[in-house]
Amino acid sequence: MKTKLINFLKHSLAFVLGFLIVFLAIIGLFSLTRGYYQPWLYNLFGYGKEESTFYEETEKVEESSPEESKESAITYVLAEEVKKKLDTAPKEIIILDTRKVEDFTKEHIAEAISIPFDVLDQKYQELDKSKEIYVISPCNVCGQASDQEIFDKLKSLGFNKIKIIQGGLEDWKAKGYPLTGQ
Repeated sequence: MKTKLINFLKHSLAFVLGFLIVFLAIIGLFSLTRGYYQPWLYNLFGYGKEESTFYEETEKVEESSPEESKESAITYVLAEEVKKKLDTAPKEIIILDTRKVEDFTKEHIAEAISIPFDVLDQKYQELDKSKEIYVISPCNVCGQASDQEIFDKLKSLGFNKIKIIQGGLEDWKAKGYPLTGQ
């Protein structure tokens, strides 16, 4: 009876250890194939700062000042906030629609200005840099500019009060807010 119990415990321990090894291997492969890593995973296997190039890359990122990260962070707003601003202080904001002209023509917010992303470099002078800019960006899956690209472009052109409308025009429509177009 005692040997059966010992054999059972040995097999159980072997199973648990085997499962743990497979689990950690899967996490490691997933992490490395996604372009990021889990520091705790490297620490678990005994890698130190001097042995891992991953720590050097992380330290470079962490060394950036709070001002730099604050400048590059996108601010998202809900459609409700934009609607409230339009209702209370429409002269203080700009709604910038960066979708393609065809999409803008089909439907858009009445107060929006259409400047597609690909011509933003040439037409940004039409915008007042002192006003808050609420951006309607294209959908991320349709092959047009991403929120980050639009945000970075506007920043590089000297705009500082940039907010991206979360969910874009789709969220605006879902809330039942008015649109114009064909």
